[in-house]
Amino acid sequence: MADEGKPRYQTIANLLEQELALLEPGTQVASEHELAKRFGMNRLTAKAALEELERRYLVRRSKGRGTYVARRLPYVVSPGSSPSWSASVRTAGGSPSIATVSLTERPASQAIADKLKIDKGQRVFVLVRRRFIDDLIAGCTTSYLPGDLLPRFRSRLSDDASLHDVLAEHYGIEPVRTWAKVELRPAPADIAVHLELRGAPMVHRLSALLEDPHAQGRVVEYGETWLRPDAVDLIIEFKQSD
Repeated sequence: MADEGKPRYQTIANLLEQELALLEPGTQVASEHELAKRFGMNRLTAKAALEELERRYLVRRSKGRGTYVARRLPYVVSPGSSPSWSASVRTAGGSPSIATVSLTERPASQAIADKLKIDKGQRVFVLVRRRFIDDLIAGCTTSYLPGDLLPRFRSRLSDDASLHDVLAEHYGIEPVRTWAKVELRPAPADIAVHLELRGAPMVHRLSALLEDPHAQGRVVEYGETWLRPDAVDLIIEFKQSD
């Protein structure tokens, strides 16, 4: 079982990775104590092996819930896919939920003004939200929205409401994604805290522009979403040209 020149915890992690591939997502994984007993090693080595699997995004570890095989739902970004988090997660078979971290107003910086196609200094809403799948943290988003489009926005957006449902119900806006950029980046410190990650692991960053198709391309939202790779399988799809 030994891998030449590798620390023992990596050898154990490699073996467990092969075993995990045969298990259904959500299956409970052996605890540190159980692994230590099985392989005749100390708890620190067992802990290191599980942390290695966590770094590979193969397992999820949660206080009070233990360790289990990661369930990665497909999250599709395509010309025809909904830009709504809730709708996308439901389509993939998961149960979505949202928690608002903060909602503030500020003058638009030049960079944000350029994204939203508004004048620098114009009032914008800055909305920070955490996103969950089956009650487990999956992502967080910072959204920038032009204030002139959204009167009484604060009173209409509850902490756990779908932003896109609010836009449709209260403002008659059903935005479409017109531009998107996907990157794999180390999680900044504040993002790691929101995503409940240790250190600065690599995570998906999805930047996107949403426009109102009935308002001559008026930009409704510029958003930056950070997603845990052990929670979502980010899929980019383009239609084949005729």
